[in-house]
Amino acid sequence: MRVLDFAGGVAALMNPAFGRKLNHVTGAFLSSGVQASELDELEATFNGRGLRLEFDLCPHVTPGALSLLTGRGYQLSGFKNTYARDLRELDDGDTFPGIEIVQTGDAAQFTDASARGFGGHTALMDTALLETLARLALARPDSVQFLACVDGELAGSGGVCFVETAWGLAAHLYIASTLSEFRGRGVQGALVQERLRFARQRGAVLASLTARPLNVSARNAERAGLRLAHTKVSLTQGG
Repeated sequence: MRVLDFAGGVAALMNPAFGRKLNHVTGAFLSSGVQASELDELEATFNGRGLRLEFDLCPHVTPGALSLLTGRGYQLSGFKNTYARDLRELDDGDTFPGIEIVQTGDAAQFTDASARGFGGHTALMDTALLETLARLALARPDSVQFLACVDGELAGSGGVCFVETAWGLAAHLYIASTLSEFRGRGVQGALVQERLRFARQRGAVLASLTARPLNVSARNAERAGLRLAHTKVSLTQGG
């Protein structure tokens, strides 16, 4: 894996077979611009691995970033919503009878649960990719993993990571999935609620969650009191 600094953000390069999920740029253009020659070089690096360069852009990018990319033929390829809430106002929330959420240190069990949970979605069928995403979460020293069980059976998993900010400790809920046979039974809602409580106990003052607009994760976030903070756009190199 290679991680390159670029325009104040990072460009991640992994196995080309993993596609844009682990091969794209994020956090760029928030505090600095870029010369066309620098973008030429990064494009050549990605293109040389058979990849089209893709950017996830925050709405607060510096002036000129969008015109630079669209002027070079980059095209809109998707949206991502970030939801957030103040944990200092967190209440007990909903209850989910029959669902138990437990913190886990079992890497093999978490990897298996995460991969099987995401594996039912046609856009994420590559098992190697799904297992890699789980292992990356496990490797993060700032991350804690959870398992969900329904009547004693493994039903889902999710993680939460922590980062210090100028406003205090922030928690980000991520890599949550549910095994197909348990979908529609409140597993994701329970995982969100428990991770919010855990983050508050850790001293976090803010929690966030990223989801595609209108999908199940977005609805679960809103039910748990998270509200839309901003929308990122994804722009992909044309051709």
